[in-house]
Amino acid sequence: MTYRSREAYDLILDRRSVRKFSGEAPTREEIDALLDAAFQAPSSKSQFPCHYIVIDDSAVKDQILSFHTSAQPIKNGNPVVICVAADTTLGWNTWRDDAAAATMNLLHAANAIGLDGCWCGVYPRDVRVDGMIKTLGLPAGILPYSLAVIGHGLSHRPRPERRREERVHRNRW
Repeated sequence: MTYRSREAYDLILDRRSVRKFSGEAPTREEIDALLDAAFQAPSSKSQFPCHYIVIDDSAVKDQILSFHTSAQPIKNGNPVVICVAADTTLGWNTWRDDAAAATMNLLHAANAIGLDGCWCGVYPRDVRVDGMIKTLGLPAGILPYSLAVIGHGLSHRPRPERRREERVHRNRW
């Protein structure tokens, strides 16, 4: 098979969730590159409902940890946290799909530029959604979907075999 970019394909296959980070924070240039990638995510009907809140303040991270018990990677080193939120009045009720695509773009872009990351879900858990709205001061109609925790990872695991032939169906179940 011919690849337009074998390197890009390998980056997708090699991406892992990393939950422990060094003390070195991502640079502004790296964060901007991640945001550029997030803005390139596909969007249903070209509505582009996503907003991105870049969180690097320790006090804000601590507030998030007070209600989001699964966001422990936030305290492991010095990662930046990018909250992917969406304007729910846009997107033909597909804002969740658009936010998921943007989150994946953030994580793949992080891998491509030498960073690591972890997806921490927010939506649809009410305690997380309400906590993020209050903590970040989100306006009405904007709902938080996910947190992309991104930094310089401390662990790197080899690519596991995840393909399951019994889950591949052709034409019909």
